[in-house]
Amino acid sequence: MNSGDKLTQLFLDFGQELNGYIDELIKLRGKMKIGLDRQRKRLAAWTVDGSEDAFKQATYYLYNRRSEALTKYDLLLGWDVENDECWVRDINSDGWETRDDLILGFTRLFLDKEWSNELGTTFDESTFVNYVRTRYGVSTVDELSGDDKVKLFEWLRVAFNDMKANMEQILQNMRSGRNELKNFLDNELKSFVEQRMKFVYELMFAEMVDMAITIDENALRDNQYLCNGNFEKWYDEQMQKDNDFVKDFTFKLGKVYQIYNEEW
Repeated sequence: MNSGDKLTQLFLDFGQELNGYIDELIKLRGKMKIGLDRQRKRLAAWTVDGSEDAFKQATYYLYNRRSEALTKYDLLLGWDVENDECWVRDINSDGWETRDDLILGFTRLFLDKEWSNELGTTFDESTFVNYVRTRYGVSTVDELSGDDKVKLFEWLRVAFNDMKANMEQILQNMRSGRNELKNFLDNELKSFVEQRMKFVYELMFAEMVDMAITIDENALRDNQYLCNGNFEKWYDEQMQKDNDFVKDFTFKLGKVYQIYNEEW
């Protein structure tokens, strides 16, 4: 293999390695469910003053806390409560959304900012020949001077090793940050928000009880839905139900009359 062939092969190897890293990076960029959709849907049906603000404050606090925790991995947190989704991005590739964006972005970062447009997103022999032709003013790689070949090979070799080391670190950071985020979502977030929001449930329950008693002073007697006025029991039961109970009971104060009338 002559020196020109070695140069071309090194370029092809760079592209193959980078594409492999990007494949894994794209997987690690996948969106995750936050797990607050149930709470958000309940709130959409409530009329308790301050309930929505309390929910937003709780989720914003958690977002800030988790964002700060991810900085040690050089990661950014994406957070969309409306769609119940979150994701992580490394600080280098934030804003690069498509595969081509990632390839071109990392090519510019590790290989050549000045001439990256000549490289594009495809790593094949014709791309490398065009790059060499444009940058050095020659027709083929073999027409490069011996000194230029040595310098270009060393430049590619250093860039290749730098790319591998940095991409390995980026992927490791992504794995660690994603695992930490998943553990947070599974074990801390839901319980924290439910604890912060419990007082809103209690206000809602008190309104329902007052409404029912206004209609009938004996309204709580053997009332299974209102758990005879026992908030803790009512709360525990409702937390076990899925989102459909919002549709059944709606939790708007005006609907309490309907709930009461159906049960009595």
